[in-house]
Formats: sequence, C-alpha cells, structure tokens
Amino acid sequence: MGNPIYELQLYGNGQLIATYQTVTGRANTQNRNRHQAGTEAPLPDGQYHVASTEVPGTHAEVGGRFLPIEPLFSTGRSALGIHYDPSFQKANGEDGTQGCIALTNKRDLEQVLQYVYTYQPQYLEVDLQV
Repeated sequence: MGNPIYELQLYGNGQLIATYQTVTGRANTQNRNRHQAGTEAPLPDGQYHVASTEVPGTHAEVGGRFLPIEPLFSTGRSALGIHYDPSFQKANGEDGTQGCIALTNKRDLEQVLQYVYTYQPQYLEVDLQV
C-alpha cells in the first residue's frame, strides 16, 4: 500500500543470521519528524535496548505480541517495539505502523522472537537512511 520496505538484519557472534522485510511508519509519514511523538513517522535512527521478552499487544494493530525497544538516546518517541503488522498490504487504512518496526508476517516475527530469546541481543541499531 505504498509503505517502503526496510530490512531487519539479525547478527549472532558477528555473523549475519537472517534478513527480514519490515515496515515502519506509514506510506505518507516517512518524511515527518522522526523524533516527535504522534507523527506516525518511522522510528529515529540510533541504538535501542531490546527487551528480553515480549509482552501482550494492547492494540489490534500489533498482532497480539510486542517486543519493547527503548531508545538509548534522547527523543520525544516512546512505546516503540517490534511486532507483526496484521494490516500489511491490506487496503484498510492501517497498513504500516505508528513508528514501531513491524514484520510483514507472523512466521518472521516468531523467528525474530526466537532469535531474541536465544542470543539476548545487547542492542538494536536503527539506520533507515530515509
């Protein structure tokens, strides 16, 4: 539905393990201020702490499972995470995210969550180059 597709690359012990397609923000919000809350822009570039476990999603558009990430830098954004986008490629006005990283299918989210449980990553580096 017009959202740019970004890559999420997972590394373990310095080796690339897997690459996944993701979306962040919405098609019409890609150029908005990425540090301002409420813009639905993609999340800002920088390092994020990754939670060690998921929490239940509190909104239908996070697909039921939500892995919180916390910026390790100053920003006006909060409540960011990694989840599945149940509206990916659907013409329902909800395609994309409000700023989180969303996998395009449930199977990929399961694999990313398994990676987090197995490798306990120290941080997530976001570099969208938008």
